[in-house]
Amino acid sequence: MVMKPAKKFIDNQGRLRVKGNKDVEIAVDAMELAPHVDRIVLFSGDGDFRPLVEGLQSQGVRVPSFRRSARSRR
Repeated sequence: MVMKPAKKFIDNQGRLRVKGNKDVEIAVDAMELAPHVDRIVLFSGDGDFRPLVEGLQSQGVRVPSFRRSARSRR
């Protein structure tokens, strides 16, 4: 498991926000690991990693999909 620290900042309304913004680092790490693993699990709330998933799958890496239902996003 690789965990990356999130960036914390105060928005214009004075609220604390947390932003990961590590997509490129995650993609590079995953592609470097691909020759050495048979499965990589990604947890993401959007489709930004679809090209990464396709690239990993083309190298024979299984990438299970986990999705939140519309009900759980409320």
